[in-house]
Amino acid sequence: MGSDRFEMTDRLKRIIENAEKEAVRDKCLIVDPDHLLAAFLMERTGVFGEIFLKGQFHLESIKRGMEHSKKEGFVHPIFKTRVTSSILELFLKATEIRERYGQFHLNEGHVLKALMMSGEVDHLLTKEQKAVLISHGTTARDLIVHLPSIMEKSFEDSFIRVARVEEKERVCAFVREHFSADWAETVWNGMETEVPTVFLAENEKGDYIGFAAFDAYKKKKGYFGPMGVLPESRQGGMGKNLLLSCLKEMSNRNYEYAVIGGAGPIEFYEKTCCAAVIPIFEK
Repeated sequence: MGSDRFEMTDRLKRIIENAEKEAVRDKCLIVDPDHLLAAFLMERTGVFGEIFLKGQFHLESIKRGMEHSKKEGFVHPIFKTRVTSSILELFLKATEIRERYGQFHLNEGHVLKALMMSGEVDHLLTKEQKAVLISHGTTARDLIVHLPSIMEKSFEDSFIRVARVEEKERVCAFVREHFSADWAETVWNGMETEVPTVFLAENEKGDYIGFAAFDAYKKKKGYFGPMGVLPESRQGGMGKNLLLSCLKEMSNRNYEYAVIGGAGPIEFYEKTCCAAVIPIFEK
């Protein structure tokens, strides 16, 4: 798995750096899954502060329980130190998860999911703690945005526009072909209003390359999503432009807050619109 195939979120980069520091602290100098778990639990941003509190983790106790037998070290392109074969397999699985979701950035959720699936750190966790890591850290999460606070954010909107009612069939066909039938059904809802709640991104030729909708999912007010950009257009900031176009229109309609439902790339939304993770409340 070459590092040139993808980008990583800043949070994952920080977790990897902390895993390497744990390996140095242990004087084994080879990163293994135990070090990676410790690095996840050292993180306090995004969902991880919530995870640490909900799981009642005792980091020092977990570190004392780590098992570091003599293992062969391997070179991995995103690590500065050598890693075990288990880490190689784990990141290969994480990359498969990323590709399955069609995401450009490898994020901490992909890696944590691969780690939990591997069973490599089960000896350090209770069943309850593992369940918290899976439910809070490896699934899409709802986010909330305070709309007035993002009104001054600048973005490029020259290739972004509101969809027209007469484009309904074409727009939904585009979403169905390149994304999913479920998303196409949701976008159909957004296209049925007098002024569609769907924004489109186009290239220089006028071809659709992305879309974003609000007030469309089950026709819920104040709900952003879905949003999709064609893979070849994802590095040009088009996702950011679509997101901010929708959020600013929601603010213009006097919404105070927007809910971003089922967000996978959490860090993207945190950076782009100061979104915050909505805590999971126990039933």
